[in-house]
Amino acid sequence: RYAQSTHCFPLPNGRSFPKLRKLQFLQSSGSLDDGGRKQEFDIISDEEIARSLSACSPYNSSPSNSQQENTFHMSTTRTVEDIADCGPEGVQGEIWVNAGGTYGIPVLLKVPETVLFWEFKCEPKSISFELKYRPLSEDLDLSALEVILPSVRVQADVQPMEGHLVVREAGVYVLMFDNQHSKFIAKKVSYKLHLRKPDSSEPKTIQT
Repeated sequence: RYAQSTHCFPLPNGRSFPKLRKLQFLQSSGSLDDGGRKQEFDIISDEEIARSLSACSPYNSSPSNSQQENTFHMSTTRTVEDIADCGPEGVQGEIWVNAGGTYGIPVLLKVPETVLFWEFKCEPKSISFELKYRPLSEDLDLSALEVILPSVRVQADVQPMEGHLVVREAGVYVLMFDNQHSKFIAKKVSYKLHLRKPDSSEPKTIQT
């Protein structure tokens, strides 16, 4: 009455991991419930299972066109107050940028002449990086963001990429990591952000 099957998904370097299929009811003319009535059951297709698992895998087999919201992610907006809690050494972190997707890290800066530093590495291979801005009076609408640093594709898997920006206008500055050029491989970005206040000679570090 029950059946269970196991399949394997191919992974890079020829490896694979098993994909357990959900228990299925097999349809038959002799399938009856406790009251003697004939039952009908639906079989879960391989395509349905593959779609449900692809969003959870770091190596997406293909982006889902029916779920465009999954192609962009944004972290919590950080403020100057958050920086003070990080300590002098700062904190490092990692994010996953989905295959065909984009990830944004917004930082709220209200004091002109504050210096924003960034440093990041990407695995594997390359990632596109862009810096955008919006004034405090506007919503964080991606289509309305002003480009401060145009998108550039960098090979940051060996040596970290570094940069900085002197804040001229108060607002939200969004660091954008774009992986739309990769349709099958997600990218891991290890990054660190530093903020130096105008009245400080030493940078302080923030991590999201």
